[in-house]
Amino acid sequence: MGDRRWILLPLAARAVWLQLTDLADVMPELRHPVSGAAVDENELCRLLAASADEFHNALTSLVERQIVEPVPGGTG
Repeated sequence: MGDRRWILLPLAARAVWLQLTDLADVMPELRHPVSGAAVDENELCRLLAASADEFHNALTSLVERQIVEPVPGGTG
């Protein structure tokens, strides 16, 4: 994690990133989303048993630092 984007990234965002990478092993659509058919934020909250507000804040941090990208019709 020598990438400068990770500096001062909230711990919740780091945890979400690790959980998403684990989840992407069984859900290839997370790594290669199709516009209009991407996994949405509510579905990810359900799969990770996460609080919607906390998940949204963590995801926002990841998007702001360009670690993940929003997909039209999906998360972000």
